[in-house]
Formats: sequence, structure tokens, C-alpha cells
Amino acid sequence: MSAWFMSKLNIDLIVQGAIQIKLRCFLPPWNEPQIITRENADAFGRMLWTENARSVAHRYPADENENADNHEQARAYIYEEQSPPAGRETSQALSGVALLKLVQCLGYQSCERSDHQHSNAALAINALIGRLLTAGHLSGGTGPGTPWDRAPWGATPSNFARCFVTANEWSAVA
Repeated sequence: MSAWFMSKLNIDLIVQGAIQIKLRCFLPPWNEPQIITRENADAFGRMLWTENARSVAHRYPADENENADNHEQARAYIYEEQSPPAGRETSQALSGVALLKLVQCLGYQSCERSDHQHSNAALAINALIGRLLTAGHLSGGTGPGTPWDRAPWGATPSNFARCFVTANEWSAVA
């Protein structure tokens, strides 16, 4: 397998989606489940991004300088709400399908370490995936032309607008 360090944009969108659906998960330093809100969004994003950085460092141990930079970025994470680009007819809501694909991408990029499945980040990723699947966000399938096909596997400044619900899209986060 391979792994890459996801951008802050990706983490912001995932955190935004977790807030939007009121995800409940274990979040350090608390020892009980927390609903993800703007107040704990920084800690949630740091937890996810740190796990991603650990995975990349485990997969590519020779890249010491890059791994150190990744860990530093993850530790300094501050959540910033993302908005769709101006001029697009979209709502502020993230598409459930796009959020599911971003979360699955994060899970794939973060699973290199043998103890990953026991981490709070993995539990949160699995909880997000479960909530989105239960809400029916893959009921349209995954083939060509479907919302899944149009959603990005990793958001970039040029494609992240596809992460928001358009005026005619069938899928909004439940």
C-alpha cells in the first residue's frame, strides 16, 4: 500500500462534516464520547491529522524531514470552516457522498501502523463511515456518473467545490 499526507483542506472538510452530522466519538483528553462541535473541532482535527502523519511516517521512515514537517503541521492544526467558491449554486452543507469518500480516503491514508485500528482516530473514522452509510449515501451506487464518481478522492483547491451540495443533488448529509 501507499500513503500520503492529506492536506489541511481535507481535514477541515472532514471536521466540518463531523460537526454537521453531530458525530459522537472519543476525543482526547476526555474519556467519554464527545459530540464534535466548533469548540472541540481543533482537537478532533489534530487527532485525525496526527494519525495520518504517523501512518505516512511509518510507511516512509526514510523521509525524516518531511515526516517531522507533517507532525508539526498536524500538532498545530486549527479548524477553519470551508465555504463553496463564490458563483456556484451550492448550499453550505457538505455532500454526504463527498464526505464519505473523503473520510474513506483519510482511513486509507492513515492505516499503515499495526495499532491503527485501536486508535481513537480509527474509531472516529469508522463512526463517520458508519453514520454516512446508515444514512444511505451510497444508495445511488458507485458507477460512472454517480455522485460517488463525481466526488473527489482527496480535495484540492481546484476540486473541493464538488464536496458541497448542489441545487439539484439528491444527497445531503443527514
